[in-house]
Amino acid sequence: MSAGRLGEALEYIKAGDYDVALSNCRDVIERHPDDADAVHLAGYLHQLKHEHEDAMRYFAQAALLAPRNAEILNNHAGSLKALGRLEEAARFYRRAIDLDPRFALAHHNFADLLVTLERPAEATARCRAALELEPGLADTCRTLGVALEHQGRYDEAIAAHRQSAALGGNRAAAEFGEALVQLLLGNYTPGWEKYEARLEAPTVRSLHERFDYPRWRGASLAGRTLLVAREQGLGDELMFASCFGEAIGTGARLFITCDARLQPLLARSFPAATFLAGTETELRGRLAGEALDYQLPAGSLPLVFRSRLQDFPRHAGYLRADPARVEYWRARLAALGGRAVGLSWRGGLPSTGRGRRSLPLEQLRALLGVPRTCFISLQYGDVGGELDALERNHGIRVEHWPETIASTDDTAALICALDMTVSVCTAVVHLAGALGRPACVMVPAVAEWRYGARGESMPWYPSVRLFRQPLAGDWQPVLERVRAALG
Repeated sequence: MSAGRLGEALEYIKAGDYDVALSNCRDVIERHPDDADAVHLAGYLHQLKHEHEDAMRYFAQAALLAPRNAEILNNHAGSLKALGRLEEAARFYRRAIDLDPRFALAHHNFADLLVTLERPAEATARCRAALELEPGLADTCRTLGVALEHQGRYDEAIAAHRQSAALGGNRAAAEFGEALVQLLLGNYTPGWEKYEARLEAPTVRSLHERFDYPRWRGASLAGRTLLVAREQGLGDELMFASCFGEAIGTGARLFITCDARLQPLLARSFPAATFLAGTETELRGRLAGEALDYQLPAGSLPLVFRSRLQDFPRHAGYLRADPARVEYWRARLAALGGRAVGLSWRGGLPSTGRGRRSLPLEQLRALLGVPRTCFISLQYGDVGGELDALERNHGIRVEHWPETIASTDDTAALICALDMTVSVCTAVVHLAGALGRPACVMVPAVAEWRYGARGESMPWYPSVRLFRQPLAGDWQPVLERVRAALG
């Protein structure tokens, strides 16, 4: 009887009706509370519904009933990972593999987690183990590509992404993965062409505004109306805005959607365009009567305007801060005495490389001791505790005005009033570079694609200077060089 009910539950799962499937599992559990398969399946259904705390309760119970079942541990690890409990998830993946060393999916899932934990060499080994067991695992090839990229093994990374596509994996995800490596290496023509795959890649698809107007593919825009739609994060919007001047130069009547935090700054900087902010539904309503001819995602502008290194303009800043606020901040900073240097030390999320591109404020103590220099926090988020501890324990004060950091327009004015900005790889770099203000950027040994694979400059922002780690995780030489540059 229980096998029949669980069979029905599996059919409901295939149909996407998780609630009915879960009801079937609970019926079986009520009659047979020691049925490990039913308990495990109930946990898996909660996992599919993103109810991970409930899922883990069932997984824990199932593991007691079937302590040698590696699949239960693998699924339990998946919920731990979804909740951000990454080290716990790693322990569960290890236990699953210890129970069943030939469990290819557990090796693959552990590799994915190890990439997030910034342990790419270990991730590579897990990918190799999974592929040895099941050579056709296309998703594992893609994970291998990311792990190899994070070790600076770029040719191997490209080959792994291509192998993922050849094995029938998600084509868009594989091409997007390759695109990031090509762009990192400065191979702009193939890079931008494959970067188009981001529009369908599962990891970034939800980060794009979508409209139904025809895609602009190079036709004359004279007398036409073009919509440029924002995408991805705040830093991406600021970076792609470097192409707005050329888009305006096509003669098009231009509408550009943007994050509401950027609207005042962008509107002031590009008065020939109309900037709109809001939900997609609100924007569709606002644009309904505008007789739009074409639309283009902002990240596709470089495909048109940045196909070669020489296409990146040597600009002195394409954004314009509020002049009155700049003067306000100059006066306020002058009252502090000495040079004024902005500071940001943490960037990204766990899934976007926070571990390798951030460092503790405490580690910046030597830098913060530069004579006749006052430091001003540009760090987004709740950092009051860190700053208080720094002053209490070491007598080092870093000014922090949270209300200013909450306003991108006011942050822009503050950056224009500063003598210098020192930052890790985060949106602050894009803001300083787009304003044409000098910035020293502390870059991990293997950086995001926009910072390039080598050199002290980045084509997007001529005013920015890069200070790269010689070895992954080694910030000390970087801090010494930045201190020397400030001195």
